[in-house]
Amino acid sequence: MAALDTLVNPPFANDPPVKVNFDAKVVGLVVAILAGIGALFSLLALLGLLGAGAVTGSAFAGIFF
Repeated sequence: MAALDTLVNPPFANDPPVKVNFDAKVVGLVVAILAGIGALFSLLALLGLLGAGAVTGSAFAGIFF
């Protein structure tokens, strides 16, 4: 089990390269807000693409028409 000690306790754990101390609730709230904004923009982009497809649908006919 000595081989697994470096996986469980890595040498950089005592001296990490970046030391940050954020509250988990704050990080979760920021991630949730950014995810909501991303979902809103993707919904608006989907509606825009559907609208553009409806407007130009007659100009660019498919393979069956």
